[in-house]
Amino acid sequence: MGMDIKVLLLDDEPLVQMILRAKLERAGALVLEARNCADALQLARNTDFDVGVLDYRLPDGSGIDFVRELVGAGICFPVILLSGDAPDLKKDAESLTNIRCILPKPPNPREVLDAVAAAVGGTVEREAVRVGRYAYWRVESSVEIPAECAVDEWLALDFSGLGAASPHASVFEMLSRDRSGVAVIGAKGDVLARLKAMDAEFSFVNDVEELSALSRHPTLPSERSAILNAIV
Repeated sequence: MGMDIKVLLLDDEPLVQMILRAKLERAGALVLEARNCADALQLARNTDFDVGVLDYRLPDGSGIDFVRELVGAGICFPVILLSGDAPDLKKDAESLTNIRCILPKPPNPREVLDAVAAAVGGTVEREAVRVGRYAYWRVESSVEIPAECAVDEWLALDFSGLGAASPHASVFEMLSRDRSGVAVIGAKGDVLARLKAMDAEFSFVNDVEELSALSRHPTLPSERSAILNAIV
C-alpha cells in the first residue's frame, strides 16, 4: 500500500531534497518543498500537510524554531526532524509533542520513509529495482514480497541482510509455486538449506556483481549506486 499524503519537505540542501522527494513520491506522497522557514510557514498556512520532514539547521532559523512557529499559528502536524546533531536535540524537542522523531543527517532514505509512515499511521511500499533482466528484491523478515516481484519472469532475492532472522512467509510461499528464473543472493544457514531442499531450480550467487554477470548485463558504478540507494 502506498502513501496518499501531503508532505512538507524543508531542507536547504538541494541534493537531500532531490533524494527524499524522489523516494517519497515513489511511495505515492505529494511533496511540497521549501528551503527556509519563511517559505515553509507560508506553505503550511495554505496547505493541509499530513507530515513534515524538516532539517534542523536552516538559513533563517532551526527546525525546532519552525515547529514552534507552527504551534503559535495553530498549525499542527507530525514532524520528522533531520540533524547531524541529533543526540543533542532531544532535550530541546521534548516539549514539542508533534516532533515524532529525530533522525541523523545525512539521512537514510529508508529510515525517513519508515518514520513518515509511522507518523501518519500507514505503510510505505518499497519499490523493486532491476539488475539486468532481474527484478531485484532485498528480503526482510517483516516485509512482504510485492505482487509485481512475485510474478516477474526473472527475480533475484537478496537474503544477505537477514542475518539469523527468517524471511517473511510470503517469500517461501511464492517460491513454492512452480516457477523458474529465480536467483538467490547471499543465502546462508537454515535459509540456504531450506531453499536447496525445495523442488525448484534456483541460481545461487554471492552478491550483486555475480548476479550482474549471470544476467549478462554488467552493472556500471552508477548503476550499482542507484541499486544501493533504492534498497536502503
